[in-house]
Amino acid sequence: MDQDDKERIGSLLEELIAIPSPTGMEGEIIAFLRERLSALGFSCEEEEAEGVTNLIARKGTPRLLVATHLDTVPPWGHPHAFEPRREGGKVWGRGAVDAKGQIAALLWALEAEVEDALLCFFSDEEGEGRGSRSFTPPEGIVEGVVLEPTGLRLGVAQAGSIEIEVEVKGRASHGAVPQEGENALEIFFSFYERLKRLRFLSRSHPLFPPPRVTLGYLSGGIDPQVIPERCEAKLDIPLLPGVEVDEALKELEALFDSFPLQWHIREVDRPWTEEGEVILRVAEAFRRALAEEPQRCGFPAWTDASSLRQKGIRCAILGAGELALAHTPYEAVSIDELFKLGLVLRELLAH
Repeated sequence: MDQDDKERIGSLLEELIAIPSPTGMEGEIIAFLRERLSALGFSCEEEEAEGVTNLIARKGTPRLLVATHLDTVPPWGHPHAFEPRREGGKVWGRGAVDAKGQIAALLWALEAEVEDALLCFFSDEEGEGRGSRSFTPPEGIVEGVVLEPTGLRLGVAQAGSIEIEVEVKGRASHGAVPQEGENALEIFFSFYERLKRLRFLSRSHPLFPPPRVTLGYLSGGIDPQVIPERCEAKLDIPLLPGVEVDEALKELEALFDSFPLQWHIREVDRPWTEEGEVILRVAEAFRRALAEEPQRCGFPAWTDASSLRQKGIRCAILGAGELALAHTPYEAVSIDELFKLGLVLRELLAH
């Protein structure tokens, strides 16, 4: 019987991956999910705000929100982006783990008799987060579970971040006389090394690895025989729970002021920790479903839980697969792990 269920989950995931839904192209997958959920007895509504569309599905009188996102990043070199491949008990494709695998497990869980459920499928999570930001929660919903790849660990905290852009202006000269110019790339790397040593980045937290700055984009220079006169960079700076965001910003701004560069803070996301009843509720469903205690973890990336918390919904994070594979050409997820997630979701929605 388990093998039939796993085959069903794998097939659902393959169907979902075959529907391209990069950010801004969620319409087709909304139609697919609306048809499936309506057939399961859900009342479905498309919520439009801020130029994006969310799918809200409701059945009975739910007390808990289950949410995830519809969009994926672009293919970015994935060889099976929208033509899923199944091999060795895994499914490869864009969104396999982030977050279409989570949706497949949820759809399978809902094929059992579920009387009360509120589901939210957000758009633009991989973009600006407008879907969950614009969401209007129904009255009385104060707890939620956000499905993201945690490796079946129970996410009870989320790191924040400061995303920045910097531009460094140097002075060009012939590459054979570098002393006559000012190398913009060298200036940037001096800044980057200082940045990594800021005090707030030395903080630790038991649920997170040591924080590391992500240099995600760097552009500068044209040839080894020309000293670069300009470079641009985009960086993501983590904030662990317990870090005072305003103090981190002051420290960062002081560093900016000590270098000849222009800078812009694109986004600030505050870290959070959850210790409320929703954690106990999910942990109990996990124990009933899998006969083991869930390992708790911190989630290192932004999720829609941040927006939901601002609306008074206290959240846990849970899902199958490893976040490290998301956004990469190797994105894949284990069907066995999705099956286990589905069992937990069935227990959660049944009580």
